[in-house]
Amino acid sequence: MITKDIEGLGKEKNLLETDIAQKEADIKIKNGEIKSLQVSLLSFFIIINSFLNGDTQDPSLVLRTIA
Repeated sequence: MITKDIEGLGKEKNLLETDIAQKEADIKIKNGEIKSLQVSLLSFFIIINSFLNGDTQDPSLVLRTIA
């Protein structure tokens, strides 16, 4: 009885640890996506600012300086 309970708890622990590892990996992926979107957003803001200020008429020039 106690042995089966311990085995069951061990299996449950393993499942939970696997679930945690998967969720941590998902978080890392999402953080990467967020950083990429932040860079894209910043690029758009710079381009818009550049146009509003009349600094350039070629968006590729602005993008080259960012990259």
